Amino acid sequence: MIAAAYRSRMGKFGQGLNRKVTYAELVACEQRKTDLLNRGTVVSTLDFFSWTDTGFSFLVHSPLFWMHMIIYAVIRVSTTYGMLEADSSLTSALTTTGAAAAFGVVYFRGQSAQRYEGAFGHVMSCSGRVKDITMLATCCLPKDVAQKCQRLINVANILVYVSVRDGVYTIDNLLEPLATGVEPAPKPDALVHPTESRELLTTAELADVRRLVEEHGGGLAVGMVLTWIMKLVHAEQVKGTIDSFSASRMKSKLQDFRSHQGSLADHMGFPIPFTYSHFVFAMACIFLLNVSIAFGLDVDPEQEAVSITAEIVVVIVVVIANLFFLGLYLVSQAMYFPFGTEPLDFPCVSFCLDDLAWGDIAIHGAGRTENPEVVENP
Repeated sequence: MIAAAYRSRMGKFGQGLNRKVTYAELVACEQRKTDLLNRGTVVSTLDFFSWTDTGFSFLVHSPLFWMHMIIYAVIRVSTTYGMLEADSSLTSALTTTGAAAAFGVVYFRGQSAQRYEGAFGHVMSCSGRVKDITMLATCCLPKDVAQKCQRLINVANILVYVSVRDGVYTIDNLLEPLATGVEPAPKPDALVHPTESRELLTTAELADVRRLVEEHGGGLAVGMVLTWIMKLVHAEQVKGTIDSFSASRMKSKLQDFRSHQGSLADHMGFPIPFTYSHFVFAMACIFLLNVSIAFGLDVDPEQEAVSITAEIVVVIVVVIANLFFLGLYLVSQAMYFPFGTEPLDFPCVSFCLDDLAWGDIAIHGAGRTENPEVVENP
């Protein structure tokens, strides 16, 4: 609910979760998301004056910010010209309500950051298991079987994003384009060796996966694909082409992958209650409304001329108050659900393509067809 409210804020890609997003739209916003994710956490002096995808840009897109500023301006002008009675005692009463609102907003930001960081950790763990399984398959299995394992584990990795509840990723806009290679990819030169074509699933397998996702959700489809890989490994173990230790390692990595996928689903499926988030948001808005009214009425009636310097300082104070309370809340909303098309969301298409590229490079020509020669240490 918070994610849907936030995604209605912006234009081209912020049209809410009710609209189906295409693969082309996902790719179009990937570079911006990747750049923002890789920008770093240490802000320099020059970064302070940045505008795009900062808290300042979040704030100016909020109608509440402009409503508060308009209320302040109207009351300030009315008080200055005697249409309203000035009262300088109201500003001192803001301390208590401001402290309470600040605590609620900061705590909400902490919860959103915890969800964001936790989700990123599980996503990267799934990506790491994809590479581990691909490496083990390449070293321990015949090339054709290793290639099948590599493709299936990438399918399971793509389904991780499809399985996230209320996310924008679906079979049609993520799995099918990547699994069939029909749609263009941002990094076509790194995906497939020139002598090969990338087809992660057969038509029948894709139909089975689609049916499971539509009927039971993406989590069950992930389990089914991992079971396919388990069966492949077990069949090769029975044939004797992979030793028991290596087979156990692969099965353990598959179980780790399933564990992280389930943890991600549980992590994102646990909501911050609407009643709580609504209360924090209402508390912040009411406080900012009081700030606008109190500073608007805080005019010295004995002052004959309007001090431009004093007016500018007061405006800056009102803007800073909005930036802290409203801006921090909006940033927290953006971090609350990172599986969408907004700049702060994860570049999931790029994550999938990087894992595919890594597997294609590792698997091509590296899978063994016979036992390698044993080289003794000198």
